[in-house]
Amino acid sequence: MFNESDEITEEIQDLAKELRLSYLRNNCLDLANKGSAKNMSALELIRFVLKSELESRLINREIRDLRKAGLDKAHELDNFELPEGYGLNLKEFNVLRKMKWLGKHHLIVVGAHGTGKTELVKGLVTDAVRQGKKAYYIDFSDLAEAIMNQDVNEECRKKIEYIKSACKLVVIDGVRPINLDFVAAVKIDKLINDIYEKTSVIMTSLKNVSHWGKFLYDNSTAVSIVDRLTGKGETVTLSCKSFRLTHHEGFFKQFMGEEIEG
Repeated sequence: MFNESDEITEEIQDLAKELRLSYLRNNCLDLANKGSAKNMSALELIRFVLKSELESRLINREIRDLRKAGLDKAHELDNFELPEGYGLNLKEFNVLRKMKWLGKHHLIVVGAHGTGKTELVKGLVTDAVRQGKKAYYIDFSDLAEAIMNQDVNEECRKKIEYIKSACKLVVIDGVRPINLDFVAAVKIDKLINDIYEKTSVIMTSLKNVSHWGKFLYDNSTAVSIVDRLTGKGETVTLSCKSFRLTHHEGFFKQFMGEEIEG
């Protein structure tokens, strides 16, 4: 194992800082010890260090890109369940993931609680980011708040500006009753109108679009939005037993043994 002086370690860290090699700066001894344990040659160790630095940068870049896209973490779709009669088959699922439809078409996803709507669309945002596409996920109520406060709140203004100017995919999750007033509904309608010819929009809801007039102030606004999205889009209705109930994990059995022992 390496046991070099603090002086050399600090010098390596200073050089790494100057070269902006943050992973090397923070892990120089660990990298050296791993190289020593594997009996790496000098060239192999250099290659190992550079590969580790690159891998760290790619991971950090993805984290930044996902946060910019409105996600707190990556949502993987590789193991996403597609039960029989789900409303979305494997071929359709793969079409969505390949993203060739971005910027041209739209999607409405309807389904009851626990049918995987949010996980599906967050996974599609993750896929888009990994393919180098600008995407943004936002909850319906958060969109309403941002669009109403964009003139007085800088963060809200930036959200709406990013949606309007940069994104190839925008996900509006959870269209539902939130006491939306006429002005907010009109502004959401205008936002969709401004972006739908260049940006793909996904909207999700518990209810079929025939109910959206109750969520978007009135039928006129709802029809306007739905018409734009369905003109070059698809509507998917998900149907299955709640994933949360299917994979329910209780805790009684886990602690029963401890209770008996106690």
